[in-house]
Amino acid sequence: MTARMMTEQEVLDKKKSEEFDFEKLLEPYRQGGTEKTPVRRTMGTLIDWLVNKKKYPVEVAGGALLIVFTELYKGKAFKGDGTWGSAGNELAQYIRLACDNLLQKQMQDKVYAAIAGGRMAMINEFIQREVTLKTYPRWRKIFTRKKWKQLQEEYQMLIESAEGK
Repeated sequence: MTARMMTEQEVLDKKKSEEFDFEKLLEPYRQGGTEKTPVRRTMGTLIDWLVNKKKYPVEVAGGALLIVFTELYKGKAFKGDGTWGSAGNELAQYIRLACDNLLQKQMQDKVYAAIAGGRMAMINEFIQREVTLKTYPRWRKIFTRKKWKQLQEEYQMLIESAEGK
């Protein structure tokens, strides 16, 4: 048995069949709205719903869509409860939960960065102070302390004058 070489067209057809196609993955969940007022779900309506109605940032909505559609591509399915558009509603709510998770992680990262930045500033200030105290000559330390007390007194006078005491 000899191996047959694939033609260019066969290779392209095979690649197309294996492509990650959003519209194809969305097809079972297109039914939306109610029976009396049906809505056809598309990628555009999902993004519009997430960004304009639910007020998620575009990058969060896009990331959540990519995560959920990757799961759909791997075989995840939403059944719904059997009513009109329930499978699509379940998909939309799952995408919304993915948006919430991404937004929460994004905010946590910002908070952690702010905390770390604040602590780093304190640590750097402490290191600079310790290095200064250990490396400067004695007369320089004394001059610095006197200067510091003088600055504190001036600052206190400014505060009192601003308060009108």
